Amino acid sequence: MRAAHHCGPSCHGAQALDAQAQRPWPTGPAAPRHAGSSRTGARTRAPCIGRQTPNHCATREAPCSGFMAGGVAGVCVDLILFPLDTIKTRLQSPQGFNKAGGFRGIYAGVPSAAIGSFPNAAAFFITYEYVKWFLHTDSSSYLMPVKHMLAASAGEVVACLIRVPSEVVKQRAQVSASSGTFHIFSNILCQEGIQGLYRGYKSTVLREIPFSLVQFPLWESLKALWSWRQDHVVDSWQSAVCGAFAETTAAFWSQIREVGPWKAWTP
Repeated sequence: MRAAHHCGPSCHGAQALDAQAQRPWPTGPAAPRHAGSSRTGARTRAPCIGRQTPNHCATREAPCSGFMAGGVAGVCVDLILFPLDTIKTRLQSPQGFNKAGGFRGIYAGVPSAAIGSFPNAAAFFITYEYVKWFLHTDSSSYLMPVKHMLAASAGEVVACLIRVPSEVVKQRAQVSASSGTFHIFSNILCQEGIQGLYRGYKSTVLREIPFSLVQFPLWESLKALWSWRQDHVVDSWQSAVCGAFAETTAAFWSQIREVGPWKAWTP
């Protein structure tokens, strides 16, 4: 299980960003040139992957629109899935699952996750949407994935500034359930300083960026393709399905690198 950011589009509420209504696609003389029409007057158009027109099938969001949606959904998902994250962390612990706590104190470290989830997810999605907005051009389809890759990479770099300290405290609490979250946080500051909270920052960024380079272009492309096939913007549940598929695909090849940041986060 990845550290939550954004966890991904399927788990951070990015699907809520696609719920805005769009203007009807114009027909007749006012229709854009790339929207063809049949002899009967029925309109047809090519997939809008990579196209940027006034009536583009994927709504161009304001950069701040992802702040609340991503943040609130990030908190909900992190709290719901926290027990599974604890079990995964203890299974990876060098001291073994039982010595790391087993099934006891399954919510150890949850205060750190609860405090860090909202700003972490919100920081990712507001950066992601802003960079997409900033790079908005009438580019051809083969350049659109590059824009999404750059936006996701920037989002990861910013989000990790919040995520890594939260993960350091959370995972140390998960493998030492007898110590409180605040006590662990205080010990890190006293013994290691602020640098201790950012142990593993570089390895975390190097892990998350390749994941997002696969996940987010695939997510955006699936949404655009689905929008084209049904001739209107995807619903929230459809965006969630696209996000789940994209995140699962990215996880297949990136999960093996999960152990690197974990070893840096724990003593």
